[in-house]
Formats: sequence, structure tokens, C-alpha cells
Amino acid sequence: MKSRFLTTILLAILLSASMFGQTSFKILFVNDNSVFPANTDTMLYAMSHTGYGYDYFDARDSLRSPSLTELTKYNLVIWYCSTDGVGNYFWSGNDSDNSDLTAYLETGGMLWVMGTDFLYDRYGSAPYHFAAGDFMYDYLGTKDYNVQSYGDDGGIGVPELDLVLNGFTTIPVIHWSFTTAWWVDGCTPVNDASSVYEMGPDSYSLYGYSSAIWYPSSGHLSLTFFFDPAIMDTYNHREILLEEIISHFKLFAGLPQLAPSETGFQVSPNPAGNYLSILKPAGMSKDLTLQVFNLKGNLILDKRIESSDKLVETDISTVPDGLYMIRITDNFTQSASKLLIHH
Repeated sequence: MKSRFLTTILLAILLSASMFGQTSFKILFVNDNSVFPANTDTMLYAMSHTGYGYDYFDARDSLRSPSLTELTKYNLVIWYCSTDGVGNYFWSGNDSDNSDLTAYLETGGMLWVMGTDFLYDRYGSAPYHFAAGDFMYDYLGTKDYNVQSYGDDGGIGVPELDLVLNGFTTIPVIHWSFTTAWWVDGCTPVNDASSVYEMGPDSYSLYGYSSAIWYPSSGHLSLTFFFDPAIMDTYNHREILLEEIISHFKLFAGLPQLAPSETGFQVSPNPAGNYLSILKPAGMSKDLTLQVFNLKGNLILDKRIESSDKLVETDISTVPDGLYMIRITDNFTQSASKLLIHH
């Protein structure tokens, strides 16, 4: 009876997250593109078919970035640069960190930035190395800006982007409305971030560089597309991609975090690979149970962990890549949290 009750509670959490209404999950679409207005129109058309409402802010017409007061009204900020690589207000219009955007992320904001050449706008041609203290490193989970298609592949362009973070979306390969895409950035994520799409196919000279990085940090959440979805091959693929990724953000906004101050549990790393570490609080019984559920509520892993150690490490290598809910229980405590697994 107790197990059935806990499962019902978990499923209720999942369902409530997946049914977040437009009134409770607010999106701001920031246009930072003045080169190809038709691309902005293409993206807004796709947004209007995702089922999510959004507000619109035109940074180029306003000659400014949205303020912190404006940003904090929204759960998710989608910042669209298209192919514009000059004077982006993402960089405050003067190639410097955007203090309002930084403050928004510091307060737990969620950001999806997309476009080619927004790195070129500030840093010029690749390569460029980022370190702790740099906005790209700290907030977008990017360690290196390595290459650009066309500029570093002999004038060819990248033929496709291949999904490497399984379960993140149902679009396994991104193709273009052109034969290849030019000036797509290839980057390297920091250790705690995950590559979502990489340059391909494997015969392409810049194969394997990341062109989409997902960074679920402890304080904020970001996704960076170093390409322009407006030039994807079909309207349908673009709309599916937008809807599924916005749903990921919505789930992260709606699902509870495993807060040590409230539960005593600490889990790491997140994203996790083949192993997950669980730090138990003082006084917890030596035995605990780890359960992993997919986002449909199906139980994927049910594991009893018997150890008197305060820090235990458990094998989760059998769980496929994807976004999951985990539940940790002992005789007195049960806690639920979200976990991204990427082997």
C-alpha cells in the first residue's frame, strides 16, 4: 500500500509538470536579428504552432536588451540571433557581458540561445578557449569555441547535425533547406554539460564537434544552439524540435529538485554517466532504495542499496540516455528529483 501511494504521488508530480498551463509557464522570445527578418518570422510561425504562448521583445527595434525586471517575469527566455554577428544585444550591443541576463540566470532563470555568429560577434573567428569566470563557461557550459563550418572545412559547410543525447528529442538528424549550413559553430562542452547535437556525418571533416549544448547547472538551466533552426529542412521538423525542447524546460521548471537542506540527500553528478553517487545525511539507515522512472512514469530501475557508508556509489549503466525522475527512499524519508543521464 505504501509503495502504491508513493508511486501515485510521483506520477502526480510528473503529470502536473507535463500539464503546466501557458499561464504558469511563461516564455519570452527575444529577437536579436536584424540581418534576415524572414528568419525571425519563420521562428515565430513555428513558435505559434507549438501550443505554447509567448511574449515578444525586439532588441533590435528597442536598441537594448530586456531589463532584469522584464526578464524575471518569465520562466524561459528564448534568445534568437539567427545569423546576425554584429552588435548583438546578447552581448549588450558592445561586446560585453549582459549584466541583466547574467542576473536573471543567477536567480534560477532558464535560457535557450540560438544562432550562428553570436560567438563571432564577440570573439571573432575560432578557436577561442573559455575558462571559469567567462559567461560562456559559467552559464552556457561551453569550454571551447573550436571551429566554424565553411570557414574551417574548406568552404563546404556542415551537411547535418546528429543527435547524441538520446531521448532529448525525436529528431535524430537535423538537415537543412540548403545542401549544407555555413558558419555553424563547433564547440566543446564543460564536464558538467552535455552535447545534444554534433556535426556530421562521420565522413565530414569537422565531425564530432558539438553544435548544441545542454547545461543543467545547480543554479540555472541553459541550452545553446550554435546554429539557426530557421534553416531546418521542414516546418514540421522545426515545430517538433521547438515543442519538445520547450517541454524539457517546462519539466525542469515543474519537477522538484533534490534539495539537501530539505531532504538530506545529495546526488551527483547531474548529468550522470554510468555511476551515481548518493550522499546520505547523518542518522539515515544504512539501506536505501533507488528508483528511476522515465517521463511517462514507467519504472526503469528499482535497486536496493545496502551500505553503511555515508557516500555510496551505484551502477546505473543499464539506464538509457535521457531525462528521468529518480526517487530515493529509506525507512523514514522519500525524495524525488530529476536526473539527466548521458553515458
